[in-house]
Amino acid sequence: MYQRFKQSLFAPTQLFQYIKDSWTCVWVYFFLLLVLASLPFLMVRFATNGLTDLEKMLIKESFNENISGNYKIEDGNLIIDQSMMSQEVYLKIDSYTIGIINTPDSPEYNMIRIIFVKDGIRFSVAGVDSTLYSYESMNLLNYDFSDYSSSNIDKFIGAIDKVLIINKEVNQTVQSLVIITSTMIELLFFILLTVIFSRHPLPFKLKFKVAVYVSTIYVLLSLFALFTNNGIFIFAGIILLMVYMRKALSKITLL
Repeated sequence: MYQRFKQSLFAPTQLFQYIKDSWTCVWVYFFLLLVLASLPFLMVRFATNGLTDLEKMLIKESFNENISGNYKIEDGNLIIDQSMMSQEVYLKIDSYTIGIINTPDSPEYNMIRIIFVKDGIRFSVAGVDSTLYSYESMNLLNYDFSDYSSSNIDKFIGAIDKVLIINKEVNQTVQSLVIITSTMIELLFFILLTVIFSRHPLPFKLKFKVAVYVSTIYVLLSLFALFTNNGIFIFAGIILLMVYMRKALSKITLL
C-alpha cells in the first residue's frame, strides 16, 4: 500500500502496474484514503462534547432571522400564539435541526432534532423520540425569544449545548457517521468524475481502479486546504487529479 501511495503522489505514470489489482485491494486503498480524509473532522468531533465553536457561531448569527419571534417560555411552559402553531420556525446546522413546535419532517431534517415544545426541549435521533428535558433543567424556566441581546442568545445556545452534552455518545456517533458518509460521497464523486472525463478507451472498471489511486493527490491537497484554511489547494487538487489521471492512462496507451 505504501508503494501505491508514494507512486500516486510522485509517479502517476507508474500506476499502470496496479491495473490488475484485485477489487479487494482497490477498496482497501479507497477506505484508507477515506479514513485519512475524515480523520481531522473526526478528531474535532470527538474532542467536542456538545456544539463546536463554529456551530455556536452559526446559531448566534442565524438566531434573529430563523428562531426569534413573539413567543416566550413562562414558568417552564412555551407560550406561543395559536396562529403561529402552523408556521415552521427552525434552524438547520449540519446534522442538527433546531426548531420551535413545528419543523419540517422530511428525512434531511430528521438526523438530530432539538425541538422546543410546550413543556420542554425534545431531543430525537432519526425520527425516534428520545428524551424530553424540562425548560427548568435547561436553565430556561423563563425565556423571551424576542430578546436579541447577545447574553440572551448565549443562554439559548447554552441550552442546546447542554442537551447535546447529555447525549454525547449518541451525538458523536451520529456525527461521525455523517462525516464518513459525506466524505465517502465526495471522494466517489471526484473519482467517477475523473473516469467520466477520461477519453481513454480502457474499460470503465479498469479506469475506476486507476482513478482510486490517482485520487490520493486530491485527498492530500484537501487536507492542506483544511490545515492552512486556503481553498486554493482544493482547486489545485481537482486539477492535478485530472492531470495525474491523464498521465497514468498515457503510460497504458504505450503498452
